[in-house]
Amino acid sequence: MMAGEEARVLDLIRQNEGIIRVVLALPLSETSYSIADEVDRMEGQGYKLSYCVAYAADKYQVSERTVYRHLSVYRQKISDI
Repeated sequence: MMAGEEARVLDLIRQNEGIIRVVLALPLSETSYSIADEVDRMEGQGYKLSYCVAYAADKYQVSERTVYRHLSVYRQKISDI
């Protein structure tokens, strides 16, 4: 597909079929993504992981263990899935 062409949904799915299959196989949700994304961004800003996890647990009203569980899903290497 050339730049500037309008992509069809079917074309997009065909080009990214492998990625889509991986994503569908994972236990993902909007909340789990938000938690993992926030922790990852905070860590990138230099905060310690334990602080990031405690902050996210408090903000999203979940246990710290739940935050670590969400992180483990999103930090998996694609080759391990």
